[in-house]
Amino acid sequence: MHVCVLGDTADHPSLTALREVLSPAHSVEVLDPHTGATDAAVLSGPDAFADVYLLTARTARAIALGRGLRERGALVINDPTAAAVCQHRVHMARRAAAGGLAFAPTLAFPRLSELVARMSRAGRRTTADLFPVVVKSTRRRRGELVVQVENLHELRALEPGWAREPVVVQSLLANDGWERKLWVVGGQVYSALRRSPLDADNPPGTSSLPEVETSGRLRELALHAGKVFSLEVCGVDALLTQRGPVLVDVNAFPCCAALPGVPEALAALLLDAAARRARRLWTSSGRGAPAVLRPSPVVPEPGALAGLHHAVTKLVRAGHGRAELKVTRVRRKRGGGLVATYLAAPGDAAASPQIVVASLTERAVSVPGIGAKLADLGPAEPRDTWPNTFRSARCGLVVRPLAEDERLPGMRAALAPVPGSRLADQLAAACRLAVGDPGLRVLSIQATPVRYEPGSRCLVRYRIAVRPGTASRPHGELVLYGKVYRDIADAAAAHLIASHLWRAAAPFVARPLAALREFGLALSEAAGGAAHRGSVNGRQVLRPGRTEVDPGPFAAAAAVLAGLHTSGVPDGVREIASGPRTAVRVREWAELLAGQVPELAGDLGRLLAPLTAELSVLVATPRALVHGAFKPGQLIFTSPTSPVVGDFDGACAGDPALDLGCFLAHLRPRGNWARSAEGRAWYSSVRQVFLGAYVEDLRAAGLAPAVVAGIRRRADLFQAATLLKIASRQARRLGSPRPEEIGAAVAGARDCLRRFDSWAEGTW
Repeated sequence: MHVCVLGDTADHPSLTALREVLSPAHSVEVLDPHTGATDAAVLSGPDAFADVYLLTARTARAIALGRGLRERGALVINDPTAAAVCQHRVHMARRAAAGGLAFAPTLAFPRLSELVARMSRAGRRTTADLFPVVVKSTRRRRGELVVQVENLHELRALEPGWAREPVVVQSLLANDGWERKLWVVGGQVYSALRRSPLDADNPPGTSSLPEVETSGRLRELALHAGKVFSLEVCGVDALLTQRGPVLVDVNAFPCCAALPGVPEALAALLLDAAARRARRLWTSSGRGAPAVLRPSPVVPEPGALAGLHHAVTKLVRAGHGRAELKVTRVRRKRGGGLVATYLAAPGDAAASPQIVVASLTERAVSVPGIGAKLADLGPAEPRDTWPNTFRSARCGLVVRPLAEDERLPGMRAALAPVPGSRLADQLAAACRLAVGDPGLRVLSIQATPVRYEPGSRCLVRYRIAVRPGTASRPHGELVLYGKVYRDIADAAAAHLIASHLWRAAAPFVARPLAALREFGLALSEAAGGAAHRGSVNGRQVLRPGRTEVDPGPFAAAAAVLAGLHTSGVPDGVREIASGPRTAVRVREWAELLAGQVPELAGDLGRLLAPLTAELSVLVATPRALVHGAFKPGQLIFTSPTSPVVGDFDGACAGDPALDLGCFLAHLRPRGNWARSAEGRAWYSSVRQVFLGAYVEDLRAAGLAPAVVAGIRRRADLFQAATLLKIASRQARRLGSPRPEEIGAAVAGARDCLRRFDSWAEGTW
């Protein structure tokens, strides 16, 4: 998003702070309305010039430019007409009275000299009753007249310099000597106390306004003033009198950047307004939503998958006799071809099962007759004999053992830590560190691949038999985990983040042990410690059940997420614009689903437009350390209320709402459970428990209520996106189409979008 500020002060504190919040995903430009050089260019194509205009200058020229932009359909904040009302104190007082606001009584005079003449004609006793008063210029501007006048002598002293000045007069209301400064930014109210600048006897100074005072009549007064004056950003000055708070001034764009949370609230207001305008444009165009233009071809050429299975079976059995193959994983990605993983159990019972990976190129997947070509693959075609890597250029086929992943150069060593090798020595050192025993000796190491993403990463479990250095200790077994990464920098980054979180007062991660750059391997203890046993995956602990919900595990999971989001961002962690990035992926998932279930393409298209419009302009306020894929399966419970989170592959500095939305989407029941009243009641209950605990933990950590509310609101968008991602997995795994499940996911995403809208409308 590009923001154009209509102002004459490029270094305005509020604008400087706004730039810091919006960058690097969005840009802010200042256009001085008084130069006139670019007015014609801007007015000729306001939408091409900027997504949203922020009117900070209140001069006649600035207001005229703002009006011209609005007439041409541009989004301008604040409304130029409303800003003009605040520049004229007579119009301001009339608008306040019409709106039922408690406003200081205001009298207008065309010249100061007429005010002096009227006061002079009054009797001495009457004049004494009229003072003190506040005299202000009728039109607000720099260098204006604003002065407290105690008597007629002081009033006459103003005549030499201001005789022709149009002025208003307000009685000085009895008060406690403090001005209540209130700022409204997109429905959020910020406040401070300031000694009246008109009272020379009171020393200047500003302090924060007690929260209890702001939450009552003052807050209602400020919000009501914003509605009466049609201002989305405004400041009001109020005095606390015997008859309650009374307004004395309204400002269309105040300087309030120093207040915590204001720049973030202003950024959120601009982004939200821009997204809503984009949605209105889609609706008013008669299209309602952009069409899903490129449904992804999910299903490969008929017979391709069967031909692949036949070719792999024939090849593996040629090298392993009567080996039995079991398909463990099939994936189809746009541009990535077809990848299948098998578990090959040799005919020899003494031999260990082996993981086999087979892939077809994207081009081969769509070649007519590819299934027959694979089935007819002759024995003379292999360049090497199994178990070496087998390639067929004619068929676009590669079959290889797990360890022979060319894109994971550390894989072979990670799966074979033979005694005396560099990796075996590193594992021994890690064991000594884990148990604090310098004399510990390693007897044997068993490496088992647990989870594998071809060409990307592989999680390896190491069961290590050890002999303690102290004779009184029995022999035992330790369990460590290592993750092999394609990019060595990713291993270092994962270790950095885990180390940062391990230093917390109550760590909720497995203890990180080492980052072995030569293998692209990050080592850590098992959840609960290298010697701990009995851990349970979060999918089992947090799954739907027919018994009464135990809130403990859900509250504990919320505490982990809140702890992650308030832990700070360590130096060197990459920054990601979570909203815009997710918007791109949402389109991919929607196109994949439209390719699998064409009858839902219309529903997907109507959902896609508003969802991507909102996500594209999201900005985190504030940015936090984000897991990137926080879901029940990423948690390991060492006890019912002690979860440990792992897998920091996607961790970054981003929007905490991404994790919250992702978790809620994965928590939602699927299949028959999702369609049952019992399943819906379960989800409603655990969602309330999780959200309540998460919000409470964030507030306990010091996050402002407005910031917490913003995270909750944005989470609805990320939950909608994640529901589509989950639904698209069936397509990516080449499962049979399930229109009912995909339709339920689309309906759930629509509910999330409606809930997001209800926040802005104040109905949630």
